[in-house]
Amino acid sequence: PLSDEEIPELSMEEAESPRLPPPLRPAPPSRPLHPAVAMDMEAESERPVDDEGPWIYEYEDEDMEEAPNPIRTILIASLLCLLITGASFGGYIGYRAYTLKSEFHRLMTDLTAMGQFTKQKRILETYLDGHLPNRFTHPVTEHLNEANALLEIDQHIQAMPKNKAFIATSLGLFRRHLKNHPRTPFMTAIHATMKRLPTQLDELDYRHLRESDGSPRKVRLGLYRSYLIDHPQGMYTREVKNLLASISDEFYMALQSQLSACDAKESWGPCIALADTFTAEFSEDSRFNEIWLLRDGMVDRTHLVEMRRRAMDLSYDEAHAMYLAYLQKTPQSTTEMDIKKEIAALGEKAAQAKRWQTARTLADNPQETLGNRIREVDRYLEQYPEGPFTSEALEKREALKKLRIRRIKEKRESHEKEVARHAETLHLEIQRQRLHDQQQADAETRRIQAMIAQTQAVERHIRAQLSKAPNRFTIHKDGTVTDAQSGLTWTVLDSKNRRIACMNFKAANIWVEGLSIGERSNWRLPTPNELALLYNGTPHYPPSGAPWYWTSERESGPWGSHTSALTFDPNNKRAFIQKAQAVSECGYVHAVHAP
Repeated sequence: PLSDEEIPELSMEEAESPRLPPPLRPAPPSRPLHPAVAMDMEAESERPVDDEGPWIYEYEDEDMEEAPNPIRTILIASLLCLLITGASFGGYIGYRAYTLKSEFHRLMTDLTAMGQFTKQKRILETYLDGHLPNRFTHPVTEHLNEANALLEIDQHIQAMPKNKAFIATSLGLFRRHLKNHPRTPFMTAIHATMKRLPTQLDELDYRHLRESDGSPRKVRLGLYRSYLIDHPQGMYTREVKNLLASISDEFYMALQSQLSACDAKESWGPCIALADTFTAEFSEDSRFNEIWLLRDGMVDRTHLVEMRRRAMDLSYDEAHAMYLAYLQKTPQSTTEMDIKKEIAALGEKAAQAKRWQTARTLADNPQETLGNRIREVDRYLEQYPEGPFTSEALEKREALKKLRIRRIKEKRESHEKEVARHAETLHLEIQRQRLHDQQQADAETRRIQAMIAQTQAVERHIRAQLSKAPNRFTIHKDGTVTDAQSGLTWTVLDSKNRRIACMNFKAANIWVEGLSIGERSNWRLPTPNELALLYNGTPHYPPSGAPWYWTSERESGPWGSHTSALTFDPNNKRAFIQKAQAVSECGYVHAVHAP
């Protein structure tokens, strides 16, 4: 029998129509007789015949039928059988070839439409397991090898570190495969996998970003900026921008809290650093101009303090020139009035110095600075380079310079000692601060543990009270309870039992919307009737001592304003009285789960 590769492809008409035997050909002319037979027949014809012989022979030849030839019949029947068998076999082969080709085309159509390598590999393996080797086995095997290669690429990508090179490297692997297999049937699955890669990296980066919630501000700020640069159109761009806004609030509050300390110490370095960070990182913030002007004021005051310190080692004329040069360089300085006062004071001192009679008096005056004494002698020498007192002037100047060098050395040594003492003091202060911080942390931990224990005790007490009315209240393990009378689910503890400070109406809504207990997250403020049914119904829900609760209903004021909201008093069991409170008032919340 022929193999599937050798079977010719037949059309549908050829495969379905039966093959008919070819028409019988006319019998070939009779062969010439053998010479011996011809001689016998000739001799027979020459024999003498009696009178009746020919007549009798002719009569018998007319009435006698020719005897059938069995060999010829068998040959014809065999030929017909062979023709029928060949036609049937040819039809089967054509149908088989058509079926294999249709199944292969259907396999390739399904393979091209699928978007997952594992499913593609599975249908290829199923085809090979369900078919004997045929002319499509080789291409199917090649596609299966390609599917295995793509799965290895996908596994390699999943094991790669999720850094900035992750997307480029992953896309490069798939593009290289597409370049090597331009007619691949896995095009849909490859493009689907390539499209999912940025989303996967986006989720990983955002998860890493949220793991740094307890990190310092600058660390979180860098992570937020990096995320927005790496994912300008990311799924979490809005959340990260909100986080950036919260960081700007932290910097603003930190600057406001440290400003008084900087003013008291006349050391604005830490506050200027905070302002520089704010203006550099949050140029679009509405408080940018405020911080910028505040920073300019702190910088000007820092320059003023520095000039006052430098003026102590300068002459009056030099200090006067320093202040004037600063005003010319920064005419819009916020310390302009203070600098003008310093200039006026220096002019008065310089006028007093000019009243001195001689350079010797000034040079020998121990109350004058060494710089001024030396400069006065230098002025004399400049005016009189040669004269009777030149040697004495030179000796006086050398003595004054040695005195200045000695004092500078003493000042440096004193400064070094002061620095060492300050460093030791700072070290001791740091140690004390660390001990203090640890003690505060321990105290805070104990306070939180005590608060948790008290809250748990209150919850156990309420559960015990509610368990006395099982027909009405169904207590759940996740900290909630269902009231059979209303069908609503409430938190077992209200905000007061949870030791949450009282809140205004807006803060109450924000708090209840962000509440998550167990697997329930859709919490809301109850209506007055819902609270009345819970607390005024029998048996009563145990009160927490809260004077009143916020409800979800607001009271309309003049011109459609909503400046107050209805509240509920859980402690009044005899009457249900609706009372409105201003939305700025401070109340408590007993959250109900939105059905």
